[in-house]
Amino acid sequence: MLGFLAYQAIVSLGFAIGFSWLHERIAPGWLRRIRHRNPGAERLYSFYLRHAEAQWRAREARRRARAETGRRSLLRSKGES
Repeated sequence: MLGFLAYQAIVSLGFAIGFSWLHERIAPGWLRRIRHRNPGAERLYSFYLRHAEAQWRAREARRRARAETGRRSLLRSKGES
């Protein structure tokens, strides 16, 4: 019984990872192709697109903040304010 539960946990973890990977990597490209003839696909693709743009903006903001912090610490180390 315990072996069967362990087996089920391993198999279900694989399915969960595959399902997540499918929706992150394959679904957006597929939705992009069929969105013109499927209103549901258009809505879901626009959601994916908004999410990707928000992630990109957040990443760029972090990069800018990190660069600015680096410039300030460099100026302080040279004795400037």
